[in-house]
Amino acid sequence: DQVDLTPVQPLLKTSLTRAALMVGKEVMPDIDVDDMESYIKRNAQFMRQRYPDELNGGPDAAIPRMNTFIYLDALKIHYEANPNAVAESCFLPYIIKTREGTCSSMPIFYLAIAEQLGLPVSLVDTPDHFFLRWEDAKYRENIECTGGGAEETDEGYIRNLEIPMH
Repeated sequence: DQVDLTPVQPLLKTSLTRAALMVGKEVMPDIDVDDMESYIKRNAQFMRQRYPDELNGGPDAAIPRMNTFIYLDALKIHYEANPNAVAESCFLPYIIKTREGTCSSMPIFYLAIAEQLGLPVSLVDTPDHFFLRWEDAKYRENIECTGGGAEETDEGYIRNLEIPMH
C-alpha cells in the first residue's frame, strides 16, 4: 500500500494561522478550524477598524496597542503557569478555547493576529522558549508574549534562558 502524500492545501497558500490550527487539530480533533480561523480574523478586523492610527503608527504605537488588546482589554490571554498543564496548551486551538497559553502557543496567537494586520512580526525560537520580534528596516524589538508583550533584549534572553554563546 502506498500512502498519498499530496497536500490537502499547498503550504505556500496556507496562512500561519490556518497551519497552526491544522496542527492543533491533530491533538484536539473536535475543534472547528474554520471557526477558529474566523475568530482570529474577526479580532484582527476589529483592531484594524478601531485602532487604525496606532496600527499604522509604527511599532511604538502598534506593539502597545496589540499588547493591551490581547492581554488586558478584549481577549485577556494569560500565561498557563501550571507545570502539569495539558499538552494541548502548547497549541493555538487551546489558547483560543481557554484564554490560557504557554511560550509555544502565546507567540503563535499574537503572530496570527499580527499576520492578519500585516505587521512585520516573526517567531524566534531559542532552546526551550519562543518569543516574537518586530523587525523592519528602521526598528527591531523583541516581544515576550508570556510577559504581556513586554520588551526583552537579546542579552536578556541569553542571560535568563542560559543560552550558551559559541
